[in-house]
Amino acid sequence: MLHITQPTLSRQMAQLEDEPGTQLFIRGRHLTLTDAGIMLRRRAEEVVSLMGKIEDEIVKTHDVHLDSEYVQWLHDIKERYRGTQIKAAVKVNSEQLLFNWELGRDMVTRKSEEK
Repeated sequence: MLHITQPTLSRQMAQLEDEPGTQLFIRGRHLTLTDAGIMLRRRAEEVVSLMGKIEDEIVKTHDVHLDSEYVQWLHDIKERYRGTQIKAAVKVNSEQLLFNWELGRDMVTRKSEEK
């Protein structure tokens, strides 16, 4: 359970769109990413991957010691990104569940009206 309400998730999504000043999500029965949203997700994945490579290549192979605050900052960013992925997946799945429920209801209603 993510313990996040729908209004909170919607507000976070709106804030995410406010930063670049462009629409990142197409809202409807299903939540999908716009081209800008796909590009932003791709770049965010690259940033997270690069941060891991920094840690691996520099710290481990060159015996470099990074400040604990920096290491914690990297960890926090990775966790925030993973949390965002989970929240987005939950939102998409809940939209799919709602769609399936409404579709089933509409089918039952239509069938009962035919009688």
